Amino acid sequence: MRTIEHWTDGKVLSAATGEAIRGMEVVEFARGIGYLLKGEYSEQVSTDVDSYSFRQPIRIRAGITPFNFPAMVPLWMHPVAIGTGNTFVLNPANGIHPRRSGSRSCTPRWACPVAVDAILDHPDIAAVSFVGSTPIARYVHQRASAAGKRIGRPTLRGRPPAQAGHHRAHPHFPTAV
Repeated sequence: MRTIEHWTDGKVLSAATGEAIRGMEVVEFARGIGYLLKGEYSEQVSTDVDSYSFRQPIRIRAGITPFNFPAMVPLWMHPVAIGTGNTFVLNPANGIHPRRSGSRSCTPRWACPVAVDAILDHPDIAAVSFVGSTPIARYVHQRASAAGKRIGRPTLRGRPPAQAGHHRAHPHFPTAV
């Protein structure tokens, strides 16, 4: 995997190796996820009241990932989705790689392709996870929310919102983790 990423995406071999290792850590976590899914039962939490919880699959979950982490970010998403009994639809970014285009910055040409809109609008897809830039995250969040989908934990520039720098000032994001 790391060699393919090195040759196809131009990543330094050590960076591709690190990305593969971080992805494999999530796969190892997902292997033991059955224990976390078993639910809980507590008797007599109050007078004549018992409490229980159970976890159920949410059917179909989709992931929209950036071009610059073609292995690691999908590996953050799909092992856990599949391990919890869901179907997973992956939509990798198909933008122009900056190294190949001669540009220093990648314009988000992949931001609103038909495939992303189809995922965000499809009635059978119950949840969407996204990793990428803030403007595209806003678009994905608005459109998926309007369609009544669950939104995976937002990740902006590879970090949760509370750690993403200027996003801390936004009123909807927590100021501390």
